[in-house]
Amino acid sequence: HRSVSRGLGDVYKRQKLGCLVYYKGFNYLKDIVDMACEDNSAIHNLSARVYPRIAMKYSATPAAIEHAIRTVIKRSWDDDPNRINGISAWKLNAQPSVKDFLSIVIGHLKYFTEE
Repeated sequence: HRSVSRGLGDVYKRQKLGCLVYYKGFNYLKDIVDMACEDNSAIHNLSARVYPRIAMKYSATPAAIEHAIRTVIKRSWDDDPNRINGISAWKLNAQPSVKDFLSIVIGHLKYFTEE
């Protein structure tokens, strides 16, 4: 699964998703991808389980973690929605939720990453 999460940076570079990798939320997304690869139910328990765990790791609040991740997604969407749609298995008409964005990115990474 580590190769999948490492691929997150490659997706951002290759697809030019519009969010720079030095945003705090980018590192949080990498951690969530790691967690989701270990436990598929992780993206279904973001507020209750995932945000608090990442918040502890980075000495932040769960709300700050969620806000930083939403900022990454918003930046990517505002830059060019077609870029996110380019890696999505379905057509998006609005900015994806955190859960939907994670599903899109993880699905894309798993499809293009050899385990």
